[in-house]
Amino acid sequence: MNFTISNLAYAKSVLNTVFKHMQDGKIYRLQFDEVKSLKTQKQLGFIFGGIIKALLQYFSNIGYDFTPEQIKEWLYEEIGTRETIFLPNGKEQRIIKTLSGMTKKQASDFIYKLLCFIDSSDALDDFVLPPDLRYCWTHNIDDKLIEEIQQFNFPEKSEYYLKHIRKLTCIRCGHKGGEAHHIKRNSGLGKKNPDWFTIPICEKCHVPYLHSTVGEPQFLKEISNTIGGLDIELFCKLSFYMWMYNYN
Repeated sequence: MNFTISNLAYAKSVLNTVFKHMQDGKIYRLQFDEVKSLKTQKQLGFIFGGIIKALLQYFSNIGYDFTPEQIKEWLYEEIGTRETIFLPNGKEQRIIKTLSGMTKKQASDFIYKLLCFIDSSDALDDFVLPPDLRYCWTHNIDDKLIEEIQQFNFPEKSEYYLKHIRKLTCIRCGHKGGEAHHIKRNSGLGKKNPDWFTIPICEKCHVPYLHSTVGEPQFLKEISNTIGGLDIELFCKLSFYMWMYNYN
């Protein structure tokens, strides 16, 4: 079992888990890798720029000549952060914040909502967002979020979350998913893991590839870089928690 230690809180959690398992007589090989952290406002701006560029290319391929400003305006209108400001004449005005005017937390939430919007938008059914870009939020995890997750009581069942997962693009190839794969780790014979312990996957990458060709352990190794080197259980918990925070 490989863990990547990305921050102090996660390190404590991993070491406590390893210690408990060693008491049970289990032996693990630990591998330590450095994970690049994307936490600054400027870096979130680079991510937004990459998404804009990919959307411009997509619309150009299907015959629409939009400008970057038009794409930004559309996205801000759909999922942007709104606030009320007071004008010199005493009147109120509702405005949409641009990325540069958001707090780091607002910017991080905006990027996450943007990615989920792209996944579920009917106007982008054929749009393929590269998995590395789709899951770029995994590089933006801080200690506070990890601590919140450690204290959260995750439900066993959530059909609403499974519907959300099925709308997301495939974690391996980037095409529209349509299916939710329950991770088998520690599930036991005949037992299915909780609904939060799932990943989005398309029909071609699910049964023909994951189940019939490589198996789950090898598949998880293949997507390790895509999910920022996070342990798959932490990644799934983060995904569920962020969905609940932003949409539920």
